[in-house]
Amino acid sequence: MNEIRGLTLQERAEYYLEERIISQKKWYFAKAKYNGARSKFWSCVIVVFLVLALVFSIIRAAYPDFEYYPIDICLLLSAFSFTWLQTKRFNELNTAYLLTAQEIADIEVEMRERIKSIDFDDFPEFMSDCENAFSREHTQWLARRDSLNTI
Repeated sequence: MNEIRGLTLQERAEYYLEERIISQKKWYFAKAKYNGARSKFWSCVIVVFLVLALVFSIIRAAYPDFEYYPIDICLLLSAFSFTWLQTKRFNELNTAYLLTAQEIADIEVEMRERIKSIDFDDFPEFMSDCENAFSREHTQWLARRDSLNTI
């Protein structure tokens, strides 16, 4: 930290850009991608089990002599998958992380402009705004986690 404090203001701004802003942007985009993929996966699982239940229902209507069709198991697995999808809130998390990543990308663009123009008069205030953007999603995440723990 002392080494970084010894840098010029422009060097510190470039370090902050690379090590904080870009790092946070990558992390949020990765989390959005992960949660988006999980949401898509569980949605597909739900559809597959519902289609299987429909197919087994049609076969059952055509061949009623056969004693067992796993319609109820398919519906149960579909309901389980839907419950898991809703409990984990993959789609909601995807949206929240994507929104934060986009906000950080906007901050990155603004930071790059500030570094070019070397206009650092309000740089501490700008950094504070950046940190507020990072902490806003963290605060919302804590609130969501606490609300799940109270259920």
